[in-house]
Amino acid sequence: PKNTPFSTLSHADGNCCYCVRFTALDAIREGFRATLISDGCRGINLQSGDIDRAIDEMKQAGVETTFAAQIPDDNYEQQ
Repeated sequence: PKNTPFSTLSHADGNCCYCVRFTALDAIREGFRATLISDGCRGINLQSGDIDRAIDEMKQAGVETTFAAQIPDDNYEQQ
């Protein structure tokens, strides 16, 4: 990533079909490592399968997936 002090984006948000998906895909395009925290997101199934398609698209682009319990506490810097 260009001129940034970090290289990984871990993302959880309310909507994995739109906000999370676009943020994760942008991060991958910009050269960041992106991880979707699956249990920190929900989707909007406007059409049946929207959530699965959004997650598949992210995975195909290189976004990793994990669950909150799998992230070690020491993964976050204390402020």
